Amino acid sequence: RGTPIESLGNLISVGGSLDLRGTPIESLGNLTSVGGSLNLGGTPMSKYNIDEIRSMVDVEKNIYL
Repeated sequence: RGTPIESLGNLISVGGSLDLRGTPIESLGNLTSVGGSLNLGGTPMSKYNIDEIRSMVDVEKNIYL
């Protein structure tokens, strides 16, 4: 959260929650699943709606924009 991370690289899955709030990340890259919640608030990705995010990645719990 709040880091200058711009890419998730080759990351495919996260077992728990992923909090990317306040980062400049523009793409989830190769990410296919998140075992907890996904927080994209304050990122360029927050322009998408929840259904669009769910079509990109399987998120077990909540998505926050």
